Amino acid sequence: MVALEALSEVRELPRRRDHLRLVPVGYSTSNFRIGPTIAVRRAQRLRVLQRRRRIAASAILGLVATFLLLSPAPSASAGSGILSSSSALSAGQTYVVQGGETLSTIARLVNPEHPSIAYSALQREIGSTVVIPGEHLLIP
Repeated sequence: MVALEALSEVRELPRRRDHLRLVPVGYSTSNFRIGPTIAVRRAQRLRVLQRRRRIAASAILGLVATFLLLSPAPSASAGSGILSSSSALSAGQTYVVQGGETLSTIARLVNPEHPSIAYSALQREIGSTVVIPGEHLLIP
């Protein structure tokens, strides 16, 4: 019997609903606004967008700067006696080997009509068929 009385008391207790509020008719709902105003939220959103734009711009500038630093710089002019690449290499000039070039490509620059003659002359000059980027060759 005691259990039934306790059970009936539990059922009679009002249920608590924090998420529901009773609002009288004609009462202003502005009192229930919680959190920052719309102007504050828009300003925060604008700051976040500006930060994202700055980060994207700095990333792009960083990539461009990296590309420019890693790209090969132009070497000295032909008047100084060092040539980076030219279609008219003559005897006695110094040629700087660029990346990706071989002895046969340099021989074609020296003598486009008969590169085999220039190839054998360059091979005798350096004593090898292997060229290293940055190496200075004296054109025979």
